[in-house]
Amino acid sequence: MTRIPPTRPPTGAIGTLLSAGFLYLIAALNLIVLSGIFKIYYNLVITGLSIGAAFIIGTIEILGILTTEVHLNGGFWDLRANFNINLAGFCIAGLFIIVWAVALTY
Repeated sequence: MTRIPPTRPPTGAIGTLLSAGFLYLIAALNLIVLSGIFKIYYNLVITGLSIGAAFIIGTIEILGILTTEVHLNGGFWDLRANFNINLAGFCIAGLFIIVWAVALTY
């Protein structure tokens, strides 16, 4: 029966290279895991923003139809009749750009 000599931990330059490689591997894995989590949060925020924008635009359109078809009058309905949907679209587009810019810097 042959005897296997005990192994020793690497020393000197090899130990340093292995340690640096190990630290690099840990940093790379952390970046992959964290970037995956950041992608999930970014997708959730963009999806929520899209749902909110669709809800706002849909509500504005339904109120506009109600105003003209049912002939509603009053302060709120006059305000709705004078509402600028193009301005709302620019505001929503600006909000998407701001969220995108914050995500790139984060």
